Amino acid sequence: MKEYAQAHSGEWEYVGGYLTPQGNMSWTAEVAALKDCDYLWPPSTGTGTSTFMKQFRDKGYGAKFIGTDAHAAYRSLIIDTLGWAGVDGMLATSPTRWWTETQSPIVTLARQLLQANHRDEFNKVVYSGIGYIGGFQQTYAFFDILKAAIEDVGAENFNGQAFYEAAIHFSNQWPTYERWKFTETRRYTWDYVGIYEWSAAAQDIVRKVDPWLLNTVD
Repeated sequence: MKEYAQAHSGEWEYVGGYLTPQGNMSWTAEVAALKDCDYLWPPSTGTGTSTFMKQFRDKGYGAKFIGTDAHAAYRSLIIDTLGWAGVDGMLATSPTRWWTETQSPIVTLARQLLQANHRDEFNKVVYSGIGYIGGFQQTYAFFDILKAAIEDVGAENFNGQAFYEAAIHFSNQWPTYERWKFTETRRYTWDYVGIYEWSAAAQDIVRKVDPWLLNTVD
């Protein structure tokens, strides 16, 4: 963000970024320094996410929050702390799909397995955020790689090297997704992200921009 703001200095001013100790719960100095921002990226891990956002909103400051799927991992914590009004309009990127996007066979499968194996916790898990659904989609890719490795060398010859070779050549595009892939030097799989909005009207996180947007280049 700093580099982008500097490259477009006629449109954007980078106000500041602050690194605090893990577990920090008080944000007086950071809130004061960022109070006049139009857009603001809150902490994205643990209680720091909700405590910063609440303290910022309690001061009456109105910056639009932005983030990633990391924030969606704490959906229940954030909403229980701020309510939907406190995060309404927040924009976030995500390389995976959300719980409601059942046009995706992978999302549908995740929901079916959660219902089948953890029926009593289904609503709680969905409300908590992206932890289960995001992990499921990443694990789906893992099993695709595992399958490819076994097909390449046979189950009796499978080992870590076979998995590595399959992984660095992995490339796949599932229905409703753009390409996921590894390379010899890249340790994440997605080339594209979706844009999502935290919506008070929907009481949910909803897809804001339908097409996937290119996140990286080879």
